[in-house]
Amino acid sequence: MIASRISWRKQYLASAAPFFKSLPKPIGIIKTDADGKFKLDVPSDKIVLAATATRKVLDEQENYFWAINVKPPANVTLSNDNLTDAASAESALQTGPLSETAGEKDSTKTLSSELEQLIAAASKLASDLKSNTPPAATQPQSPQSVTLTQPVVLQIEYGSVTLPAGTKLQFVSREAANVRVRYMGADQLIPISSTDFK
Repeated sequence: MIASRISWRKQYLASAAPFFKSLPKPIGIIKTDADGKFKLDVPSDKIVLAATATRKVLDEQENYFWAINVKPPANVTLSNDNLTDAASAESALQTGPLSETAGEKDSTKTLSSELEQLIAAASKLASDLKSNTPPAATQPQSPQSVTLTQPVVLQIEYGSVTLPAGTKLQFVSREAANVRVRYMGADQLIPISSTDFK
């Protein structure tokens, strides 16, 4: 299940769909000429021309992407010379391979290896940070806390959560008619009237 989701996500990201998803509707659909070039007249109110093309060669699919800076009025020829991965000065967007070796084809093994290296580097950094952390200043023996007297809805990173009455939360500070508390490592503001804070 997770492997198929990773595979789908990889294909989605490789398709450059994230770049083109929020762009306006196409102003035209053009087929290639005999030389494999695309020609499209651009209206005068456009300043960047974004285009994508897909071509099947045997069992493989080739994807082409353009993001061309245009000074209207203009007649732009989309070709291999101004693709986003051609490092052309005409392109508003440059892309490159994910791996560090130029021209290496990114495979599942290559990407998995790079992910493992990133995870190892992140773990090493985390342990280095823990070992270099100065001793904490003396803090009160028991942190102040507030108890909810009624249910409270908090917005967290992944949505919202309703905390029931009786929940104890770490007190951070008082701000006017609110209390700042810590929940799941983040500060939250809740009304004083929802707590036993005096």
